[in-house]
Amino acid sequence: MLSRTLHQNLIVRHSKALGGISRITFQMIAASLPHAKLMEAIELIGRRDAPALREELVANTGRDD
Repeated sequence: MLSRTLHQNLIVRHSKALGGISRITFQMIAASLPHAKLMEAIELIGRRDAPALREELVANTGRDD
C-alpha cells in the first residue's frame, strides 16, 4: 500500500480508537476557497482517500458493508 496522507492517518487512528466507523463527514468552508480548488478537494477525497480508507478499514474489521 502507498503511504497514507495525514488525514488518512487521523481517520484510521480514530476508527481504531472508536472500534470502527461507518461514515465520515467533511465540512469545507466554501467562501474561503475558489470554486476550482473546492472541486479539486472533493475529487481527491473521492478518487484517492475514500478507496484507500475503505480498503484499509475493511481489512482491519473484516467487514465489507
